[in-house]
Amino acid sequence: MKIIFYSPLNEKGSIYLNKLVNNFTIIKGLEIYRAFDDLTKRLCSPGQENTIVVLLLLNNRMFNRLFPVKDLLSKNKIILVLPDHSSDTLEKAHKFKPRFISYTDTDFKYISNVIDKMTAAELNTAPNALPYQCAESTG
Repeated sequence: MKIIFYSPLNEKGSIYLNKLVNNFTIIKGLEIYRAFDDLTKRLCSPGQENTIVVLLLLNNRMFNRLFPVKDLLSKNKIILVLPDHSSDTLEKAHKFKPRFISYTDTDFKYISNVIDKMTAAELNTAPNALPYQCAESTG
């Protein structure tokens, strides 16, 4: 499974990215984008469906830039890392239909755990996976 991580090219974004990536169990398939234009180009490329996209939004200006590309994100599994806990920010975040919402002041291990579970769930639902077998009852 592909994982796209967007983090702005600044000190806070770099620190967050390093901490997050160090917590990943699965690094294979990780793509990192530091410029918004590069992220947009990647989202426009074919084969985007079923990709985990982690978006680190350090301020509301960055968050507002996402709205024009919202449709490009719609077939992906979105994880948003929001800049603040305000109800306005949270309301805007839900328009992206994210799988998980976190905040820049929250522990990174939660995002890593969610990504690990999402990738494990993908492996378990792969077409080649064996179906679950129920145990027979004994009486």
